[in-house]
Amino acid sequence: GYTFKNCTALETVDLGNAITAIGVEEFRGCDALHTIAIPASCVSMGQSAFYSCDVLATVPWSPSACDYGDSCFKLFGVTGTVTVPANATLGIEVFEGCLGITNVIWEEGCTNTGDFLLSNIGSSASTFQDCTNLTHTTIPDSIVTLCYETYYRCNLTDIVWPSVQGSNLTTIQNYCFQEAVATDYTVDCVLPDSLTTVQGSALDSKWKDIYFSGSATVIGGNVGQGNGADKMYVALAHAAGY
Repeated sequence: GYTFKNCTALETVDLGNAITAIGVEEFRGCDALHTIAIPASCVSMGQSAFYSCDVLATVPWSPSACDYGDSCFKLFGVTGTVTVPANATLGIEVFEGCLGITNVIWEEGCTNTGDFLLSNIGSSASTFQDCTNLTHTTIPDSIVTLCYETYYRCNLTDIVWPSVQGSNLTTIQNYCFQEAVATDYTVDCVLPDSLTTVQGSALDSKWKDIYFSGSATVIGGNVGQGNGADKMYVALAHAAGY
């Protein structure tokens, strides 16, 4: 790692066809880097590998199944839509603070939205935290866990939820959508029946209505700060026939 860190004149990189890993902070601070080709042989990118590469406008995903370390693309220059491949394993805060991202699509086959094992014990997934221009996201039926702070402090106006029936989603972790919804958001929150666990402060209070017809068994305290919590409990009570 660190080989090209802060090489501010570096513009293009060809890694060849044999490299298997990109090290910790390998290209961190390479402010002029605009082109890099990742070979299919690459299966790991280290922590902060492309941190603050603010000219690189497209995410250099590996064509193969690959682990992306914590903060791998933090403060990255990507603009527009980010499509997360199904064969990607994400660490913590991978895209935190990327202000150019406006749309996130999780490919069908993705099962979680970050480092869900760590976030279950209180650490932070925070995959798109503070991506304040992120307004749209698509969550496929294959997602099982929406992880801790995935969309924390974003500005969502359009969410394509998993199917009400046929989804694999079981868990929305703490703060996943907290402070994530735009002030003028008017679309209702329709949760899939497969949901079983909603942890504390998982939902934003700005949703007009929350609909749920499943049989969730674990509802965290203060599910959606403010009236979001009331709406969630009302939805659950309605689903239970009260």
